Amino acid sequence: MSEVESVVPEGRRGLLGPGVVVAAGLAVGQVLAYALAVLGARVLGPSRFGELSTLNNLLVIGAVVALAVQTVAARRVAAGEPGSDPPALARLGTRASTAVTVVGLVVVPIAVVALRLPAVATFAVALTLWPLTAVGVGLGRAQGDQHFVRLGALYTVLGVLRVGSSIVVLVATRSVTATVLAALVGTAIAWVLVRAIEGLPLSAGGRLHADVRSETLHTTHALLAMFVFTSCDLLLARLVLPATEVGEYAAGSVVLKIAFWLPQVVAVVLFPRLARGDRRSLLVGTVAVVALGLAVTLGFALVGPTLLPRLMGAAYADIATQSWIFGLAGTAEAAAYLLLFSRLAARDRLAAVAVWGAVVALGLVVLTVAHHSPAQIAVAVAVVATALCVVGVWANLRSSA
Repeated sequence: MSEVESVVPEGRRGLLGPGVVVAAGLAVGQVLAYALAVLGARVLGPSRFGELSTLNNLLVIGAVVALAVQTVAARRVAAGEPGSDPPALARLGTRASTAVTVVGLVVVPIAVVALRLPAVATFAVALTLWPLTAVGVGLGRAQGDQHFVRLGALYTVLGVLRVGSSIVVLVATRSVTATVLAALVGTAIAWVLVRAIEGLPLSAGGRLHADVRSETLHTTHALLAMFVFTSCDLLLARLVLPATEVGEYAAGSVVLKIAFWLPQVVAVVLFPRLARGDRRSLLVGTVAVVALGLAVTLGFALVGPTLLPRLMGAAYADIATQSWIFGLAGTAEAAAYLLLFSRLAARDRLAAVAVWGAVVALGLVVLTVAHHSPAQIAVAVAVVATALCVVGVWANLRSSA
């Protein structure tokens, strides 16, 4: 355990100290991601920026397996359960990485045709899933051990190599395909470094423990539902809006993602405690998530109409005046995300049902009613995500009764 962490007894560690450490690591990747979005909006134009944003959203959906692997590893390490030793973790990473990459390659032709995406770039996104998923094992080990200084460093390494390299290539080439290929190379290098830092073997033979395999599948299922829900808005926008308005929605979704991702440090820090049955942490975490999201919303309500056009260009002036709506949507999604993690910590295998219901509800609302403007889609996201939060609160109250 690091010197910073060892001075505070485990049972008395608050949210602030570890949160700051992990937030610093996460912030590197998120700031770089926002910089990539801002630069993409300026140098690619609305149509090609829509392409890049759609490709990034496909990667986010595919990366759900990486998060599932991290979550399973963190929970088992935190609880000291079988499957938490380095060879078993390496085995889990290898099996999961191979499986998700194969699925991604199968989906490539469908995505190219249905979403009108460049073939080479879409193929590169599928290949990126292998190292990205393998990295999840190392992150999960550090998270489960509550080695938050090291976890923050690992997040920094991944962010700089995956997103930082994309920014450099985007500026140099102004090519969507080259930008995505840079992310592939950067993520592969990050995997090698994280494996070495966490002391994980390159591979491990043998079979996965049945319970580990089952938990990984169920966790992947639940997180897939959540990430489809938090990512399908842009895909739906691409289906129902003209190309220029898709680019405007992509610009607004930058605000949504800030409000969604900024509070995620809360889930990262609290998950090991939730895995040990600390329910009070859920109340504290929910309040923190909502407060952070509303702060982002208020900030963009005040400065968004001036700031966003300066950062992204005059073409996004109209959507900038409605940026606070995207902030509310992101806040509701962030709260639903934390509540889902509380159910995963309790190994609730029914949690995914409610999330898939939210995906269906959002699709129906957008396709039938809220498809006339980017702002209408953002309102639909906010309403459906809030309803999902209500279901999550009810599930936690019922389980603790």
